[in-house]
Amino acid sequence: MTSSDGAGLAFRGQFAFDNCAGTKSATEEITIFDCLQIVVCNKSMEEREVKALLKEAALCGSAAVVVLKCGEGLYAFQRKTSGYPVKSQIGGLCLFGGNKEKDDNSARDTLIRELYEELPRAWVNELCKTLQPFSRFIIHASEKVMKPRATYSFICYVYTAILSLPANVREDAVSEGSLCLKTFEELSEEPFSWSYDVVFKSYLEECEKCNERTVAKLGRKIGTEEIIPRCRVNRIDPAANFGPYDEI
Repeated sequence: MTSSDGAGLAFRGQFAFDNCAGTKSATEEITIFDCLQIVVCNKSMEEREVKALLKEAALCGSAAVVVLKCGEGLYAFQRKTSGYPVKSQIGGLCLFGGNKEKDDNSARDTLIRELYEELPRAWVNELCKTLQPFSRFIIHASEKVMKPRATYSFICYVYTAILSLPANVREDAVSEGSLCLKTFEELSEEPFSWSYDVVFKSYLEECEKCNERTVAKLGRKIGTEEIIPRCRVNRIDPAANFGPYDEI
């Protein structure tokens, strides 16, 4: 996927920006997860609040990603590698997927197109058989995350799917970044790009029925903000409606 940051710089990845309408500023009750050093809303963000946050950001857009389960307690991630346009996020784990492009009619269209760009075709054909919508989040990246670009907010449409992979699969089997297969225990040692560990925690609690204490171990051994600068992540109210693209 080739897109632009509005300054004439073309690149691939999670940065296609839309024009967004908004209303008044978002308000929220927040809680600090000290083990992750992140700020997450403890209630769903309403439609008007999401639009306000998008309007306040210098750049905004939409993305669709997937939590890939590859066996009992095993998950597939993409590691952001050298050459990724947002340098602050290099080295972190990311969910496969990417940004909306102008010809995408829905979040599902975006995800499937991106997966065919990132993964072997046979893998995508298989995982599409189990592809299911999970939830929506609003992710806000500060100037520290986006440097030298300005702030960026995007609605993230999250899906789940199952994918069987051979035991000897290589890291370079994917077309972008590198493939990382991680158990839940191994993830406690890993930093995440775009604070996708927040999204993954929600998936573990709701889809895998992990208890809160167990899920809190995710990211516990990650150092501080200096490793991978954090984003602000909010769950979006299920009743919020952002148009036809929203029909996941």
